[in-house]
Amino acid sequence: WFSVRRLVWRLRTFGFHLSGLDMRQNSDMHEVVVTELLAWAGVHDDYASLSEEEKVEILTRELSHRRPLLGPGAELGELATKEIGIVRAAARAVAAYGPESVPNYVISMCTSVSDMFEALLLLKEAGLFDPAGGQPRCTVRVVPLFETIEDLQQGATTLRAVLDVPLYRALITAQGETQEIMLGYSDSNKDGGYMAANWALYRAELDLVEAA
Repeated sequence: WFSVRRLVWRLRTFGFHLSGLDMRQNSDMHEVVVTELLAWAGVHDDYASLSEEEKVEILTRELSHRRPLLGPGAELGELATKEIGIVRAAARAVAAYGPESVPNYVISMCTSVSDMFEALLLLKEAGLFDPAGGQPRCTVRVVPLFETIEDLQQGATTLRAVLDVPLYRALITAQGETQEIMLGYSDSNKDGGYMAANWALYRAELDLVEAA
């Protein structure tokens, strides 16, 4: 009986996927990859040169329908090929072991709405994000990581801005009204020193809770 009970405990703890594995990438890398994808698909020749408003407009439009950017014969650079390979591997894991296997996609050095939407676009290419006719679904949560002093100070503003986009607000509703956010103590410490970093972290927590 004890062996059976121990097995039940393990199943409740780990399921059939063991521990969940988060994805994580720097926002600058996302921009490079998305720029290449949009150029390949003929959407825009130089996405990286656009303003934040223009980027959000293009990304929102692409996230509003199911048409992928890449076809079977797409020829991409080394970085884009690697990053697309990672999200496709995550999609295979989710299909095989369930959504608990890859719960989050963490965006390092997140500074804006476009940084969050670029990650969603990559998830869409792998089939993990589905616009579903205005009722978007995604088993992977996009998690912004605010790291520098400035980004911590602007975190609540970024949160309000992304929740003001109807498509993303609908996604959060579908994900149980939950938005996970990470706050970085390492880069903020290097950026502004120990005292300034800890004060910025404290203020960011209060401001983000109020915004939510």
